[in-house]
Amino acid sequence: MARGKADWGAGGAVERPGDDYRDHGLREYSPQDHGVPGYAAEDHGYAYDGRADAGSEDGAYRRSGAAIGATVEPGRAVRALRALSGSVVAGLVLLTVGIIVVSILGGRRGIPGPGEESLIVHLVSSAVALFAQRFADRRRGVAAAAGSLVVFCVTGAVLWTQWWG
Repeated sequence: MARGKADWGAGGAVERPGDDYRDHGLREYSPQDHGVPGYAAEDHGYAYDGRADAGSEDGAYRRSGAAIGATVEPGRAVRALRALSGSVVAGLVLLTVGIIVVSILGGRRGIPGPGEESLIVHLVSSAVALFAQRFADRRRGVAAAAGSLVVFCVTGAVLWTQWWG
């Protein structure tokens, strides 16, 4: 079938338009993968994709079954945590931009600015928080929550040491 999502019907996974093997972390299969002439993919739990693969003359095959419909959306709490940590990262990046602007203006006008140490701490912490948020956005469950927790810890450390300390 063409691209789609998988639904669970009475007979197992039924594909809807828009499904794609790449969405599920599966690889394409072809009869040549098994070295058996006349290999019938349907007899071995594989579904014919219906579209010709660029590297294959006879189309693309992929495994059907539980893995196709197994993409589970992250829980509402994890999504909310990721959204909140994304907002915190945005705020930290804005603070960093503000520190950069104040450093430049202070240097040009001869006014004491935040200093080199504060600038470096903000730049490094913003980079760490951005990478942790990116990690959290690409994971599910405990891994996503851990990435968000790193964002909160890094931002809290910057606020405590550079703004309130």
